[in-house]
Parts: sequence; C-alpha cells; structure tokens
Amino acid sequence: MSQKWLGLWVLGALLLAGTRPAVAASADNDDLAATGQFDILLVGKRIGEEQFRIYKDKKEYQVESKTTRYWPKPSQHEYYYKLENTFQPKELTHHVRRDGKLVTVELRRKGKNWRSEVKGKDVKKVKQDMGERQSVEIDLGSPVFQWVTFRRLKLADGERTGVDVILLEESGTTVPSVRRIKRTYTRLPDEEYQLEGQGPMIATVYDVMEAESSYRLWVDPSGFPLRLERETPDGPLEIRRVRLKAKPGTW
Repeated sequence: MSQKWLGLWVLGALLLAGTRPAVAASADNDDLAATGQFDILLVGKRIGEEQFRIYKDKKEYQVESKTTRYWPKPSQHEYYYKLENTFQPKELTHHVRRDGKLVTVELRRKGKNWRSEVKGKDVKKVKQDMGERQSVEIDLGSPVFQWVTFRRLKLADGERTGVDVILLEESGTTVPSVRRIKRTYTRLPDEEYQLEGQGPMIATVYDVMEAESSYRLWVDPSGFPLRLERETPDGPLEIRRVRLKAKPGTW
C-alpha cells in the first residue's frame, strides 16, 4: 500500500475514534438472526467497510448497520431499519457523521405516505413528503437495502420492472438530502459465483439503471447480496460481501 493510502487510513481512524453518535437500543440478542460485513473498494483498494446485524421476531425484522469510509473524507454512517415480517418497511433512522458534524435522517410513516426529516446541530431542519409508501423502495447506500427490494420485487428470469426509490444523496461536505427517483431493475441470466474459502454457487444477477448511472448486483441463492459494482468518476467502485452468518430459515 502506498504512503498516500496508508496516511488516509490512519487519518480516518483517528478522526472517527470516539465520535460515534448515540445509538438506539439493540433488539434482544435472542432474536439475532444474522451478522455480516461488506468491504468497500475503489479501483481495487479498500476504502471502508460495513458491519451489520439483522434481528427477527414474529412481527418484524430490525437491521442495525455501521459503515466507516476512510476516503475521500473520513465518514461514518449508522442506520436502524425496521421492517414488517413481509419485508414492508416500517421506519428508518440514519446517522451521518463527517467533518465532526452529526446529521440525522429519519423516514417515518405519515398516513399512506413516507415523511422524511433531515436534522442536526447547526443544520436547518428539512421535512419532506416523499409520496406513497406502497409504491416505493428505499435505498440509503447499503446492499442490505437491495436485499429488501429484491425480496419484495421477486423478479423472474429476464423480467424488467420500473419503480420509484427513495435514496440519500450526498455531495462533498454538504448536508445529505433525501429524494425520490425512478429506477429500472432487470434480472439477467444467472452466473456461477465463488466466495473466498467456499465452493461455487449460482448467483442471481441484476442490472439496475437510473437517470444517468447504472450498477450490477450479484445475489446468493438465499436472496442476500454478494457484490455490487458501479463506475464512478474516481474509478470502479465495488462493495463485496466478506462475511455472513445467518440462522437457517431467517428469510
């Protein structure tokens, strides 16, 4: 690793140490259904990771995740996502810490619609009506959101569908914003895929297109993401699953 990349890693670790935001109480450990990790790579170099836990009881799923990025600027994301046992989203809280500032993004039900709120110290609070809940997917940057989306869409081989998606938009040091966009999902032919240290499996492959960008996603036979790849102005970005431990029958 070059001195430049090593320096970025050290800087990121120092800036993020001790700056974790207050978090919601975890679900009962008896309900812990799955844990795992994704690594984030840019042009083949690791620039961050996501660690997540999924809890399940008779009524709902709860997802807790923490993502740390060391480049281009150190940042930390934490989210707490509640879903009905049918994978219908119930509510979401997402914390973003960067440049010493903590911003919280909330997504809550309001009647038949979603309502978003962005708030934080020295940040102008922004509330938005995000439209109907039943006709929209949610994607705030983690492959775990794609797990929920594809469980709900249940696309057949070769099938294509267009849906609305609520996503978190970030740019430089500006405050994150929430917006609703159009996205097209296409199921491509299955491919053989091999995780390190494991035998080959047949992965489901999806092509995801929006206005000016697209990415490709590989999903294991249980429906959980294996890898996401997309082109960025800085080069190829890859989010790769490196660990998943799940109880049988979790989903």
